[in-house]
Amino acid sequence: MARIPENARTYLNLGPLEYQIMNSVWQHGTWITIGDVLDDLNKRSERPHAYSTVKTIFVKLVRKGLLQKRVAGKAHEFAAVQGRAVSEREGVRRIVKPLLNPSNPLFAHLVDEIASDEETLRHFERLLSERHKA
Repeated sequence: MARIPENARTYLNLGPLEYQIMNSVWQHGTWITIGDVLDDLNKRSERPHAYSTVKTIFVKLVRKGLLQKRVAGKAHEFAAVQGRAVSEREGVRRIVKPLLNPSNPLFAHLVDEIASDEETLRHFERLLSERHKA
């Protein structure tokens, strides 16, 4: 599975520990317990995390719609609602979509910047053409 860039934490709207937990869940790839993730986190951390802290973050990630939860015997198991790539794309989309509103000054600035450089303009036109064909 491809690694998500560190700055993805920002556009996924995740805190540092939320991001580490999601990475662990995505790497595991299937249902996982809080204890399994806690073990994974503590192997990678200089300072151990408390079970209650990690459990609180799991609850937040369920509320944010990033994790789903099921009961398996006496344990609760969690899995990512979406894969890493889909979550990343949606996170980027949430940030970019309002910026591409034609009434947004940034949109006009981007158009001016693209148009001011022939090579960038050709590359942009090529990308648009490829997307229209797809």
